[in-house]
Amino acid sequence: MEFFKHQNKIVKFILKRNILLFIFFLFSQVLLGQAPQNSPVCPNGSIILTSTNDTGIVYQWQINTGNGFTNLTDGSHYSGPGTYSMQLINLPSSWYGYQYRCVVDGVPGNVYALQFVTDWLGITDNWSDPNNWSCGNLPDSTTDVIIPFGGEVIVDVNAACRSLVLDLNSSVRINTGVNLTIVH
Repeated sequence: MEFFKHQNKIVKFILKRNILLFIFFLFSQVLLGQAPQNSPVCPNGSIILTSTNDTGIVYQWQINTGNGFTNLTDGSHYSGPGTYSMQLINLPSSWYGYQYRCVVDGVPGNVYALQFVTDWLGITDNWSDPNNWSCGNLPDSTTDVIIPFGGEVIVDVNAACRSLVLDLNSSVRINTGVNLTIVH
């Protein structure tokens, strides 16, 4: 396990299948060699991806869902795939890990990887209260969950999440008769 410091917080990451997976997800402008830049978003949320090359003439955004990169066109989830910035709209959390890049004048740019992340707000103690989550809905099996410093969570319904990160002095209690499934 490796560590680095960002905004006075210690962040840890692990190598898995040659891609850096952050345990604490950040909107970071740090480029990590050939690893995709993580692009956290809420399930059913939107995000704008911007090319790092603003001097080009021809822009084409592409997607890789696991079978190589292909060109995108405008549609219900994409706006502006032929421009410097592309908006991704109403993204299903099942798209976790999809990769995007902008090809500028025939040269592929940085790769962005979708992540669906929600933070615990702790309005009440119960996992089942959507108001407790920064995204306003319950996490699912393709959403990474972060419980910040001092957060206390009671899992009061059967629940699932992709990953669970507990900051210092935070806790998760699972009520009798219910399960919390952590996929990764």
